[in-house]
Amino acid sequence: MLKRLFWFLVILAPITVLARNKTNRLNSILKDVGKRYMVQDLPEKVLDDEYIARSNALWETESDEYVKEFKKKWVESLTQNILWSSSILNLYWGDRAKNIMSVELDDMVANICDSEVKFNRVQFDRYIYKQRKYYEEVTESTPYSSELFESDKSSLHMTFRIELTHRMGYKTTITWNIMARISTVMVEGDYIRNFRMANVTIGGGCTEFGVVNLNHTDLLDRENALQKLKKETNPEVKALFDLFTPSYMKYYEDFEHKIPEVWMQGFEKSPRNLRITVCDQRERHQSPRYSENQFRSWYKRFGQMWHPKKGDKDYIKVQVLEANDAGITTRITMRLQIGANETAPTYDFDFKMGIQFNVGGTNRWTIIWLDVLCQPHIDFMEENYLSMRGLFMKELISTYEEEDNWYTALNVLKKFEKDPITTSVCFRPADVREAKNVDDTLKLFFELAKKYHNSTVWGVFTNDELILPAEEKHTFSVRFALGHPSTEDNPTEPIVGTRWEFQIQWDKNDQFYYINHIVIGCVDRIKSDGEFMQIRRRINLGLQVIG
Repeated sequence: MLKRLFWFLVILAPITVLARNKTNRLNSILKDVGKRYMVQDLPEKVLDDEYIARSNALWETESDEYVKEFKKKWVESLTQNILWSSSILNLYWGDRAKNIMSVELDDMVANICDSEVKFNRVQFDRYIYKQRKYYEEVTESTPYSSELFESDKSSLHMTFRIELTHRMGYKTTITWNIMARISTVMVEGDYIRNFRMANVTIGGGCTEFGVVNLNHTDLLDRENALQKLKKETNPEVKALFDLFTPSYMKYYEDFEHKIPEVWMQGFEKSPRNLRITVCDQRERHQSPRYSENQFRSWYKRFGQMWHPKKGDKDYIKVQVLEANDAGITTRITMRLQIGANETAPTYDFDFKMGIQFNVGGTNRWTIIWLDVLCQPHIDFMEENYLSMRGLFMKELISTYEEEDNWYTALNVLKKFEKDPITTSVCFRPADVREAKNVDDTLKLFFELAKKYHNSTVWGVFTNDELILPAEEKHTFSVRFALGHPSTEDNPTEPIVGTRWEFQIQWDKNDQFYYINHIVIGCVDRIKSDGEFMQIRRRINLGLQVIG
């Protein structure tokens, strides 16, 4: 056994020594990956970081021949990794995607399909993972090409082009334009260097995200079919929805203030013939499948958090991707804003759907599949978390100002509950009462109204910082100011009031934070720090409207 070990070490030693030689090192690190792999499931790295001696850290001192060969191998290797990571149906596609991510600069920027949003590294990685589920398996016959362009020694410019078959049946071309630069860092006393991507521009057909370009698909071959659907491309989307919306509901909704709902009347009635998927950003690969009822619940909460920006009448855009005797494939984009902040940014949300005529002999158009597409630049859970408190307070205060009895404003809680909301209400430190649901809470507040009948609710303070990252469970608190109302926009202490703490929990299917418990503190002096929201129409706790 010792003899075998001795000969193993003897053989290994010269290999280790040779690996430090520049030429042999290049040949060993940069494998010959220019050819197509017959065994495409080997997760070949893009390019191992090159370890170099401290005295040879300057890339500029390398010979032109060496740099040219280094760039060539890098491009060949990256090409293979992009190729074989283009579909989740390919074995080890995820490993190859990680290889691509391993040669990104931390401050890289990506431009995707002419979208106005510039992706950072995290968002781009999310995009890479999410887009692969839409395409059929890559094979040896999949058309692709790459090209390396002339550039200075420290930068690299390449393009990659691939023709993929969408799982809906049509072909689409995806293009990558990549700018990379040499990066040298010190690790444990040694320098390592590699080309890393600084800017990536992805274009082509773009049927899942950004601006659709039918010139990069085979869909323009069906021009005659598209012509008959020209009217369906209007921004109000009503003409397209006419196909599957009952006539008596055609113009039932106000599209300018909330996202439309009536179109769901067009869902295929047989669950066996209807397929719905909704993107979950926390699920890396496949989007979960929903039943119609599950989707309706999700869409209700989506519409509660997201809405058209005030004054935006053209927030819906329809792009017909395919039209033939078998049906229509279309992508609907809604430009929406979250929560109660009117200055919040807007984001595009994409819904892709398939529509067929006379499914099951119904003699009408029906939606047979729907896919809520992923938006890689949006952390959906985080956006909901950051906006939840503001939206709830807006709902509560607006309801409070409309009610004749202040305590009935708590009915707004029912908009934020899935399971019954329990409440702990403090009448005095030794008297804390429990409510099992919102109706019981209203009864307790009626008792509280009798106790504090000479007081007035006149404002709300918030100052708890919302800590990221978003978790499944959170709490937030607000302080209601009671007593004789202040006329100041920024009132100062002493102020009498009560602190409310809300415990919320993320629902994975509805992708929404529900309130599950409230702790309402005793009436006491409260701090006046933080953001202040003044209630203009005030109601005396003795049920008298005073403002």
